[in-house]
Amino acid sequence: MATETSSAFARALSQSTPPFYWFRDHHAASEGKITIRGVVASNAKLDPDGLKAQVNGIPARVSCVSMASQADDRFWFLPATHRAGVVIEAPLLAGTTSAAVTLQPRGMPREQAYRHAFHLYFDHTQVGVTPPVENIERVSGKGATAYNYFNNGATDFHRFVGLAAEHGVDALDARTRILDWGSGCARLTRHLLALPSGRGRVSGADIDPDNIGWSRQHIDKDAFHVVELMPPTIFADRSFDLVLANSVLSHLTAPAMNAWLAEVKRILRPGGLALLSYHGDFSLAGFCARAPAFVDKVWQSGFNDEQKASELDTVIADASYYRQTFMTDEAALAIFGQHLSVEGFMVGMVSRFQNVAVLRRPA
Repeated sequence: MATETSSAFARALSQSTPPFYWFRDHHAASEGKITIRGVVASNAKLDPDGLKAQVNGIPARVSCVSMASQADDRFWFLPATHRAGVVIEAPLLAGTTSAAVTLQPRGMPREQAYRHAFHLYFDHTQVGVTPPVENIERVSGKGATAYNYFNNGATDFHRFVGLAAEHGVDALDARTRILDWGSGCARLTRHLLALPSGRGRVSGADIDPDNIGWSRQHIDKDAFHVVELMPPTIFADRSFDLVLANSVLSHLTAPAMNAWLAEVKRILRPGGLALLSYHGDFSLAGFCARAPAFVDKVWQSGFNDEQKASELDTVIADASYYRQTFMTDEAALAIFGQHLSVEGFMVGMVSRFQNVAVLRRPA
């Protein structure tokens, strides 16, 4: 019976895996070369000799390697032939500060290839002022470092700006008004503020007054705003063309989520875009594959906010507010669709396993 249950659970998890997905575990870059190590997962048998990659448009060398601690542990529910470690090696032009990587199996149309961009800091100490470690950890998790703060913030910047452009919103346009909802200690916002005319059209907002205080003092005294645990905010109707949120919906109860989605709709201009990350099917597969009872509970209900998250306990008044929230994709898109038009979602775009929903306020 246990074997049957395990097999059924594995089959269900495998259905939550995209046709082809990879994430970067780490990279090493030097003048002239970049080496990227990561994990590939597929709902079909992988052909190790049939993977093609490009880095910044330059053909790259791809090889599959053993990465039992990652591929086998994270994706144990897939057949061994459907998961692998992968190493991508490519030339790196002098002065390059980011890597846009395309990886695809033979026969997959280029437009369906899996793409990820990330930033390259050779020496993050030269970048700018760094928040205290405790501030970084409230945003990025226990053990996060200054390197995580700078590299992941710039990486999210590349990915969000690119996804917005694909859906008709140009973040580089000096007329585009942008809100980083859940800005924390400006991990993403500092890069948005560096856009053309960014100061004056980019805002950051968070329920963490300590991180907002740090951002005001060290990044921009006018761009950052403390918001209450529940809306409304101080922003006027139709204030923004683009609202970005990395790991905000993944911490809200159902009532809070619905209230905040209504607020996002209010402050978006008609036709405006919201790119909001959430824990969906792939997060259940990637994060929770060793917890079948919990995953089954989420599958049965579609929504689970029972787990408390403690990161903000010392900085917000209600310690029960901040949760660890998981949804099925079906339930998530149904909730989002009550407030905004759903144009799709990008699987595993941020934090390795969080999807990013593409939502628009109807014109």
